[in-house]
Amino acid sequence: MPVVRGPSPLHLLAPAPSPASAT
Repeated sequence: MPVVRGPSPLHLLAPAPSPASAT
């Protein structure tokens, strides 16, 4: 996983798998 500078990609990837895994 390449290190992408920017809270945009991280913010989109963080909340996505979080609720998905919980559900």
